[in-house]
Amino acid sequence: MNKKIIILILFIITAVGYLIVSSFLNNKVGYFSVSELVTNKNFYVDKNIKVIGTVVENSLFEKINGNEKVYKFKIKDKDTGKNETEVIYSGIIPDSLQSNGEVICSGVIKNDNIFYATSLIAKCPSKYESRGDKHPDEVKMKKE
Repeated sequence: MNKKIIILILFIITAVGYLIVSSFLNNKVGYFSVSELVTNKNFYVDKNIKVIGTVVENSLFEKINGNEKVYKFKIKDKDTGKNETEVIYSGIIPDSLQSNGEVICSGVIKNDNIFYATSLIAKCPSKYESRGDKHPDEVKMKKE
């Protein structure tokens, strides 16, 4: 084979490999607690991260901004409950998002100390818990 073709093929393989590896490294997101976020906030500013916490009771508010709904709430550390941060999210919220419920927020924290979420995953704490002595067919479930 011609040397130019071999060099061209090696260059293309190297370029594609570089693009795959750099894309993977740029999209890698870590999970952090609210405590880690609050104590090391300057390190996480403008980085794409995921924060795990518990929604602070009575902190969930909805605001209509033009044609979209903007949700504002606070989350606290799910283990200690000591540290809190404010979250702003626009989009469709999960049905299971509730006060004292666990939530995973993906997004970035800005210098204004607000976490701007791009996606939310809410854990339903009662989904698999025991419902007492009643048979599951006797327990009233919310219709979807």
